Amino acid sequence: MLDSLSNEVKILLTLIDGKSKSRRQISKETNIPYQTVANVIARLVEYGFVELEKIEDNEKFYKITEKGLKELSESVSKEREELEKLLKIAGVVQ
Repeated sequence: MLDSLSNEVKILLTLIDGKSKSRRQISKETNIPYQTVANVIARLVEYGFVELEKIEDNEKFYKITEKGLKELSESVSKEREELEKLLKIAGVVQ
């Protein structure tokens, strides 16, 4: 199976439903190690793509921001364009 999506994109896709999730939930849903999720979430918060929504029972819950949704949309569009180019080069599509 192809696995070219970056950890950032995987995490944003996990949050696209608008529900806040803990780092532990995100780690479980994406199969990304917890510490990696924590590091990526910190970067995404710094970029303004994700925000801390609440702290409950010593766990932080995060959700995607409008800026994060826009960035995700642009990233997916770029990935699609690149894939279409590769498929054309390979002669799979015209």
